[in-house]
Amino acid sequence: EFKNNNQNLKIGHNFKNLKPIEVFDYLINNNICVDYIWIETTYVGINKAKAKLLKSKWEIYKKLYENSLYIGGVLYDNQIQPLNPNYTITLANNYMDIVSTTYLKNEKTLSFLKIQSFRNILKEKKLCVVNGINANNIQKLFPFIDYFFIFFFYDDNFYINEKELNLVVTKFNELLQEFQEKLEKKQVEEKKQT
Repeated sequence: EFKNNNQNLKIGHNFKNLKPIEVFDYLINNNICVDYIWIETTYVGINKAKAKLLKSKWEIYKKLYENSLYIGGVLYDNQIQPLNPNYTITLANNYMDIVSTTYLKNEKTLSFLKIQSFRNILKEKKLCVVNGINANNIQKLFPFIDYFFIFFFYDDNFYINEKELNLVVTKFNELLQEFQEKLEKKQVEEKKQT
């Protein structure tokens, strides 16, 4: 119902009960096609052999379901940190469709600099930000990110703060519309000049 009312919202999957290496095998073996698959631990910059193995499994899955997108985690705050973060971000370009990282609302300045670094290194590659996105900071982050996850809780039950979700999505839709209008205006002006 929420997705029907918010056409820009996409639904993805994260299999918390499976090890990262097992996820694509599970999807392939069970003939499951997902729009998005999110894997937090991609091993990029941490373990080259595991990162390559995960990438090869993703490539097999992608041949079966070419429209499915893989969102991979890089430099999450709860993960082992690589020795060279900038090189890890550069590597991530080749390991997944969409690179994701965390944004901690408790460390606003540091997290914002982290997002700017990702954007500068990834250039045109898609960037997803996980956690910490809310109605107060989305305007600041909007120019740097392509996708974001809205904070939710899960254990045996799924919980999401609908009030916060509605605020963030409403603000996002306003920003998206404003961005699209500016883009259209710029395209019209460029046509006039030629």
